Amino acid sequence: MATQHYIVDRSLHWLAACLILFILMKMSAQIHTINYQIKGQVLHRQDAIQTHALMR
Repeated sequence: MATQHYIVDRSLHWLAACLILFILMKMSAQIHTINYQIKGQVLHRQDAIQTHALMR
């Protein structure tokens, strides 16, 4: 019986982890789109280049 509880626990854990990652990626995409619409194409492109340069 303990193994069945363990399997259910791990399944719920990974389901929740995947759901959280999906939600974060969706939020990031929505924020990116809003940022693009507010700033416009040129300013958004400059910010993206600067941000990616700082990441490296």
